[in-house]
Amino acid sequence: MGVRRFLNLFVTNRPDCMYSLRRFDLSRNQFFYATPEEVALHGRVLPPIRRDSSSSLKMTKRKKNQLAASEIPAIRLPAPLFNMRLAQGPRPMGYKVRLDAFALSERNIMFADGKRQVFTYDTDSSCLVAMPSLHAPKVDPLAISIPRTGGGEGSMYMIERQLRPEKSFQFEALVSREQHSNASNPFRTWECQELPLLPLEEEMFVGSCAVVGNLVCISSSGFGTYCFDTVSHSWSRAGDWALPFFGTAETAAIPCPKGSFAPVPEHNLWFGVSDQDYHLACAADLSPVLAGQQPEPGLVWPDNYLPEEWYHTGIMNPARMISLGSGRFCMIRFLETRMPSLDAEQIFVDQQFAVFTGLEAVKAGKGNGNRIRMVRHKSRRCRNISSSFIECFL
Repeated sequence: MGVRRFLNLFVTNRPDCMYSLRRFDLSRNQFFYATPEEVALHGRVLPPIRRDSSSSLKMTKRKKNQLAASEIPAIRLPAPLFNMRLAQGPRPMGYKVRLDAFALSERNIMFADGKRQVFTYDTDSSCLVAMPSLHAPKVDPLAISIPRTGGGEGSMYMIERQLRPEKSFQFEALVSREQHSNASNPFRTWECQELPLLPLEEEMFVGSCAVVGNLVCISSSGFGTYCFDTVSHSWSRAGDWALPFFGTAETAAIPCPKGSFAPVPEHNLWFGVSDQDYHLACAADLSPVLAGQQPEPGLVWPDNYLPEEWYHTGIMNPARMISLGSGRFCMIRFLETRMPSLDAEQIFVDQQFAVFTGLEAVKAGKGNGNRIRMVRHKSRRCRNISSSFIECFL
């Protein structure tokens, strides 16, 4: 993966039922210090904790570093690339108007609505492409993109979070195939494939998913981890253990420091949000899954450099960790301030923010094995209001 220049935002204007796609130009909105000297002076190395060390994680969550809100500069939402609105009409009982967005790549965004319709938008060419319809609309899906062999945009796999044994079309894929009309003018076709679901006897909530080789792996608390082979279209049970992530995790190559004697130029790990705390960065090596083995627990990096009066908004708004390439990530967390209340059990929200933090993973040099250092760079906050509410990051 090359270094990303843009971070895509999918925003909804709730009063007008309007959706918009927007982009942060990462070269203009700097989340990272420019020089090693600045990193040494202002950056913070986050303390790593093994994922299974729950007692240590609880202790760090109780600690809070004093930081004034003014120390986290505010940024504005970028202007929309384009706006869209779902057509109004008769709705079946229980039908919820919703538009979901997924990233095929940095430049190509896929949208799916509650009527099975799918389209993509190419941000470079400003081109909207109608896609094959899904067999059924997806309710709160997890989606993960698998590049084609040799690189380039490939297929999008979608699975509903809440799986039910009696329900059809809960797992589908939009698959890209390259056709050749002639040697000088190749073109791609798309098709929607209904995929088999793992055998279920009761409902199961999918907490996380990741691509490992040719396997789409999903985990559920109390059920374990299952793997779908994208070649044979068959399921297998990996074990009664769970992936250490919440939501989707993606692999990233971590460069070794210059001048080190590491035998390989980069180290592949999977990164995402921890399943033990939905607001913390987590990393693990999932490659043992290919050999039918349980991966190591992985590492979690607590980050308590926030103002005392800011609170996480809870499980409904978990953090999102997006790889930007070359070991750099953007961590996005939703936080809020609260108004005083005489009732300790009643919460009155004052303001909500989306806080963007630049993180950089660096493989330690000689004598440190495969240890990863996570460096916290800059943070920026963006006001999240009902008229322009950030739904997701792509």
